[in-house]
Amino acid sequence: VEIPKRPADLDQVLAGLTHELAEAHEGLRIDVQVVDDGTLPRFELKAKRIKDDRVVIGGQGEKRNT
Repeated sequence: VEIPKRPADLDQVLAGLTHELAEAHEGLRIDVQVVDDGTLPRFELKAKRIKDDRVVIGGQGEKRNT
């Protein structure tokens, strides 16, 4: 991550971010590191949107013949 104004409790901020990312991604361990400002690549293009029309068994609104 790039942190322009590094807080005094930087280690706690990184630990919290690491924990939140792990919780959001099913326990995946993510190594969070601080880098100098402007060193991470920027993504300038628009995101591509994809619509998934697959039917998922047990999905919302699905009806089964029983």
